[in-house]
Amino acid sequence: MVLLRNICGLTAPGTGWDSVPSASDTSIEANIARVKYYRNSVYGHASQESVDDLTFNSLWRDISAALTPLGVDAAAIAKLKTETMDPDTEKHYRKSLKEWKKDEDNIKDQLDEMEETKHIIFSYIREQMRTEKENISEKITEEGDRTRKDLRQMKSDISEKLKTLVSATKEETVGLVAEHIEIMRQKYKRHEGWLAPFPWCEDFQFQLSDIYTRLRMVSRGKKARATAEQRVVETTEIFKPHEECKQPRKVLIEGKPGMGKTTYCNKVAYDWAINTKNEGDCFPEFELVLLLKCRDVEIESDLWRAIDD
Repeated sequence: MVLLRNICGLTAPGTGWDSVPSASDTSIEANIARVKYYRNSVYGHASQESVDDLTFNSLWRDISAALTPLGVDAAAIAKLKTETMDPDTEKHYRKSLKEWKKDEDNIKDQLDEMEETKHIIFSYIREQMRTEKENISEKITEEGDRTRKDLRQMKSDISEKLKTLVSATKEETVGLVAEHIEIMRQKYKRHEGWLAPFPWCEDFQFQLSDIYTRLRMVSRGKKARATAEQRVVETTEIFKPHEECKQPRKVLIEGKPGMGKTTYCNKVAYDWAINTKNEGDCFPEFELVLLLKCRDVEIESDLWRAIDD
């Protein structure tokens, strides 16, 4: 700048050599002053090592506008913008890119080989699985036939054992039931065959069969309740089939206190115990008779507990 000012006899622009000339001043001196200013502010006395893209493009435009009138080729300026500032670094990057390209090609070749190997392995596995499937299918068929045969034999053995067990159990059960039935008969013979008219004198008793008087009952069926029709029947006919029920299984006997309901039930149990059957009786042949007195059943008990007691 000193040589240009002193030898070439340049005249300083209106703002001087150390300031940015005005935008309207396009003289050679003004452009030289602009180059000097940007050199000092951007490079020589810069406060930071880098600028953002917006600032860089703005400075590049202003500097290019100052250099072009001074005879610098605009194409060279444009090319300079994209060239590297460090040739060694550029060489290093080019070498790295070539190595990356080579590695990428090698990886691609390896992937192709792996893909081919994968197809070979999968084909081998499918073949092995097909062969194994056929072997397993044959084994399953053989095992299934053997298992079915074993199951048939086991079923036959279990059936034979069950028949033997059921036969033995049935005999034991029949014997046990007969034993309990006999116990009930003996109990009824001892307790239900006697009548104590005076609760305070239990030693004063009568043989029930000696003093029992056959009662006569008034039969009232479901229809009789509605029509008020009544029929007098003997106590031995309470289970006799009639038009409303071909095979009576439940009978309800109603009567006032002291009419003989309890005594009649005792007599039925006693007759069953001594195997007495009067001529004309319509009573079924009972295997077992249970005489349950409701007054003796606990409130919180049930039928099965009462039978067990």
